[in-house]
Amino acid sequence: MRPATPATPARTPKLRANGEGSVYERIVHGKSLGYAASIPIQDPITYKTLKRVTAYGPTPDIAVARRNAKVAAYRREKGIYTYEAQERLDRDIRDPELRSASMTVAELCSSWLRDRELAVRSDLLRGSTLDTYRATINTHILPWAGTNRVQELTLLKVKDFLTRQLLETPAVMSRTTPQQLRKRARQEGLTYEAYLKTLPKLSPTTVKAVKDTLSMLLQHGIDLDVLTKNVTKNITVGAKQVSEVEVEDWWVTALFDYMPETVPKVADRLRWNLGLTLGLRQSEVIGLTDDSFVLTPTTGQPPHVVIRQVLALDIRVHGCGDQNTNKTWQCGHKYADKCPQAVGTGAPFIEGFTKSSRSKNGGVRRIPLTPLLVTLASKHLKEQRKLRTLPTFTPQPHTGLGLKKLNQLVFTHPDGTPIRQKTDNARWHALITNTNACLTEAGKETIPTLRGHLQRHISATFLARNGTPIEIAQQIMGHSTTAMTAFYQHRNLQSLVPHLNASELRMQSNDATAPNAAQGTTAPATPLFPVPAGSMEALALLDAQDNDDTDDTNA
Repeated sequence: MRPATPATPARTPKLRANGEGSVYERIVHGKSLGYAASIPIQDPITYKTLKRVTAYGPTPDIAVARRNAKVAAYRREKGIYTYEAQERLDRDIRDPELRSASMTVAELCSSWLRDRELAVRSDLLRGSTLDTYRATINTHILPWAGTNRVQELTLLKVKDFLTRQLLETPAVMSRTTPQQLRKRARQEGLTYEAYLKTLPKLSPTTVKAVKDTLSMLLQHGIDLDVLTKNVTKNITVGAKQVSEVEVEDWWVTALFDYMPETVPKVADRLRWNLGLTLGLRQSEVIGLTDDSFVLTPTTGQPPHVVIRQVLALDIRVHGCGDQNTNKTWQCGHKYADKCPQAVGTGAPFIEGFTKSSRSKNGGVRRIPLTPLLVTLASKHLKEQRKLRTLPTFTPQPHTGLGLKKLNQLVFTHPDGTPIRQKTDNARWHALITNTNACLTEAGKETIPTLRGHLQRHISATFLARNGTPIEIAQQIMGHSTTAMTAFYQHRNLQSLVPHLNASELRMQSNDATAPNAAQGTTAPATPLFPVPAGSMEALALLDAQDNDDTDDTNA
């Protein structure tokens, strides 16, 4: 007589949705053999089951961790690995210690970037800085160790990455796929490896930026109790290479002398005078509005400009998740403009604070205007007001970010749209090119190629050569420390001669037989820029005033 079949025990209620896998205890003849965790791996496009992965362990969490490791290996093999999907699997691990041990570098990056996004919303971090972090992670860190466990980042592994692998990486790899490089190698008649050796490598500055980002990531891992040590602190990479620029007086003289010919428009002359004379940042100049200029003050102040805002860009990025291991986005599009889940408008907006927010007066700077700047500003504002009355003047609508002042921008295109940084850079290089054409025609030496940011270096340098105290120069430039102002001031040999002569005269003043003992010190050189009398006292007066915005409107 056959034994009766034991009754099948009632199944527990289903806790997971379809496709999320299952975890169950293995019981044979009434004895527990541990736990099993299984899950089907589906094709991301057709959603057909490719394989069912099962792993075993003494506890549910260990079984899930082993299953997830198998899933990651299979997905990497098939080229369908995604960081977000793997992170969702790891959420099933309830044991905090085991979960932290199973955290991947990609999951750590996602956690840190979410923390940085909160800092951006709290105005503790600039959005452009976050975009730089995200680009560094997607370009260098994730392709290197995105699928590795965080605890696998040993000192030897990280040191090899920073001191060897990055230095051997072609710079073009960050913006070109391996398939495109292989195609170019075939066109050149070279093997792929030989072609890579001919390409320029990453600069020490880029390697230093990767190391700094990786250090912040590992420190975040320490805060999450995933790591106990930041191994990057024991690694030294090439320091940031800063090329010393010798600012020549004749560069600025040529730019100003030929500006009436090279820049016939009043708006452009005002823009470059603000950059060269006052040392304003690019985003500060193109973000100026009507209320930034106080040309006829009523409180006894001199004409001045108020710097308290910048023109920023709401960068449009992919919202479909992180890049896959083959540097393709999950939406299938290369550019974020075509991503159906893209984040950001890609449009400019006026941000209500500047990079100088850590400096005095909360980042609001009031800088007196020279007579030339007052004349140019008066003419341009008058022309801009006439331009706004034309039917073709249609300023960009408010995007919901920043201040509602896009219709009051001082520098715009003829149709009223804001001038972007790329356009402003092109106009600066056109100014250098046109000036060099005039110099060549006159048989003179030409100006070398200069970055637009060098305008701030030129302004700080001439403030120093004209004898301006470094504290006043710091206030004009908007630096948080005098050390940064000193970095912007470039001393050439000729600028050191008067100081050495004065030092020698002071040393000889106690010697009655010394020649020229009673002549005193050498007078400072005549300022290149036309600075009105009492401008330094006026700047001190402005500094004493409160930041009441009602006094900043144009009368």
